[in-house]
Amino acid sequence: MLETAFAIQDVAKKTLWSQDVMGIAGHIVMEHETMDGDEIAGALSELVLMATSMATALLTELLMTEEQVAELSDTIEELTAMMSDAEENN
Repeated sequence: MLETAFAIQDVAKKTLWSQDVMGIAGHIVMEHETMDGDEIAGALSELVLMATSMATALLTELLMTEEQVAELSDTIEELTAMMSDAEENN
């Protein structure tokens, strides 16, 4: 359990210090004075989405087996197909 906690901490560190996340953060810091409120909000939103996506992907690899990931992917595909069918029928 302690090993998992350290691994989760490592995921957070990898995510926050990744080149992609730091690139967006650096852009916001360097350009914030020339950006309007909507541009800053958009850049911050992009930063949060990037970090969240990266952390989710890394945590999925850490906490789920390949079989579980495959099953999850299949379930997502089935739900997507069901939603598409429901939209077509309405």
